[in-house]
Amino acid sequence: MPLTRTQIQQLVRLHGQEILCHEHMQIERVCYQHGVVTTFAHSIRVACLAVWIADRLHLWHRVDLHSLIRAALLHDYFLYDWHAHDGGRHRMHGFTHGGTAMRNAVRDFHLN
Repeated sequence: MPLTRTQIQQLVRLHGQEILCHEHMQIERVCYQHGVVTTFAHSIRVACLAVWIADRLHLWHRVDLHSLIRAALLHDYFLYDWHAHDGGRHRMHGFTHGGTAMRNAVRDFHLN
């Protein structure tokens, strides 16, 4: 039986609790990623989608669910509003935000 949306959301909250409650994630609540979607909401959606895909493809025996959810939550952990005028400092955001997210994540969390 496939996981329900509620079960998926519960798994994301359970395995992502440390990240979701971190003070720096509060920055993502006020930075917009896509249109009217905050980076925080976008990251949660990506985590839920990753769990949904793992469930639908029956990958439970191959997936470290804890790491999958944490990675999905941190994939855009760049901690700035790239839309804000900043004198061009973030003009290459599309090419550099992944590295910035990784550096921030390694700084703030224990990762495998």
